[in-house]
Amino acid sequence: MPYFLLILSFILFLPGTSQFKANSSKEFLNFPLSSLHFNKSTYSLYQASITGDKTNLSRKLKHIFKRYGLLHLLTPSGLHLSSLYFLLGLFNKWTQSALLGVLFLIVAPLGGYLSLERVILFKILGLNIRLSAMTKLIFILILSLLSHNYQSSPLSFCFSLLFWGTIILFKDNKLKLMLLLNLSLHITSSIFDTPVKSSSLFINPLITSIMTFIFPLLFFNYLVGGFNFLNEVIHNCLNLMVKCIYVLDKFDPTPLMAFSLLSLLAVALFIHYNRYKTALIILLLQSNHSHQIQQVNSNFIFPAHRQEIVKEDFEKKDYIDQRCRFGVFKISCKKKPSHLGGPSI
Repeated sequence: MPYFLLILSFILFLPGTSQFKANSSKEFLNFPLSSLHFNKSTYSLYQASITGDKTNLSRKLKHIFKRYGLLHLLTPSGLHLSSLYFLLGLFNKWTQSALLGVLFLIVAPLGGYLSLERVILFKILGLNIRLSAMTKLIFILILSLLSHNYQSSPLSFCFSLLFWGTIILFKDNKLKLMLLLNLSLHITSSIFDTPVKSSSLFINPLITSIMTFIFPLLFFNYLVGGFNFLNEVIHNCLNLMVKCIYVLDKFDPTPLMAFSLLSLLAVALFIHYNRYKTALIILLLQSNHSHQIQQVNSNFIFPAHRQEIVKEDFEKKDYIDQRCRFGVFKISCKKKPSHLGGPSI
């Protein structure tokens, strides 16, 4: 319990996000695979999953991942390393330590894999010294505080403390772990003022599990330079996932929510003490004052005027007399000139 209080207190007294700018520029691992067997969405998603470089992801896909709290899937970290750990288990602990050490030497100079650096050191420490998971975590975090790791991105450090600490503390209680991880997601959304979908409580662990399951295949194919057959398989898997995510986001009726930081911390404490009813009451009371943004489903905005649609895609609809763009938070429409079907005066 003292550890959990420490985590919550640390997050509570976080300075503004403007003070969390990284001091060093980020570089990413090279991604030499050919895009021949992929479309733009699957290739950019594959690249982001392996290297963390999200620059080629479409804005639409980034927004969806953000709304469901899935951006951690596109930042190599402990989740990715853990999904590969069964491969490391084929070797003895000295070989495992050596392989992890090589990986650390590769990613450390790049500056874009701070969370992964901490996890690698955590794994190496666990292979060679018998300590409790929490003791190892505290040691690694202290080491980070004393090194460039913290100075490069204090925010990354705080998120590792929040999510990693929660996983270690509550790994034996799956229900409590799921609830507190989702609350941690809302805490980060509160810090950044970016609302999260209510359904993320269920969607987030589902998509995370799927990506964790297929990541070893993605990583192996990346290491061998990309076999044509595996490229096709990976493209089909990622393409199916992207399409499902688009459909899910399009028809998901749940609102975007952002609660106050203090209320989320209070809810986390009540959940920790098994006061689930009290936690639920706080959330219900806060929901009246929270930032609710009901996502607009464009299929139901003008149901009587579907025949007026000339052309449409995920973000835009071209009507007879106007063009409308359906953004994440607003709809903007512009009347066409009269000679193109717009109103004439």
